[in-house]
Amino acid sequence: GLGSLLAVGTAGVLGGLAIGDTDGRYRRLQFPQGQLRACCDSPVSDAQRALPNELATVVGAGHVKKNHSQKGSRIGQGTSLAHVSPGTLAEAVKVLEMCTKADVAIVPQGANTSLTGGSVPRNEQCDRPTIIVNLRRLSKILP
Repeated sequence: GLGSLLAVGTAGVLGGLAIGDTDGRYRRLQFPQGQLRACCDSPVSDAQRALPNELATVVGAGHVKKNHSQKGSRIGQGTSLAHVSPGTLAEAVKVLEMCTKADVAIVPQGANTSLTGGSVPRNEQCDRPTIIVNLRRLSKILP
């Protein structure tokens, strides 16, 4: 009866207080300085700024689009530092090496149908500039 209802109510209140306290502690946690970056916290480095032109020396200027904006058909949109289309496996490997060295986010792009929005840059969700590596020019994956 009433005793059971009182016990359940008290347990609910105490459980809510415990969960609220735990939630509050998690919300106050912060990452150690320098461990996590947000896009707006980190300016574009000189290496990142130079990367689109350097990529053009590998794949040709006609296969690099600088500051390229894209929007998925259903979800996602953003602007990449560059949209690069290697034509050979060797070019693709060199592009990846250069991107890694410049510390940019790499988003591989296949047919670019935009059905899933998975290969569209996400500026607000990324901690560094993005390079889109479009693989449509590749006619085979063997060297």
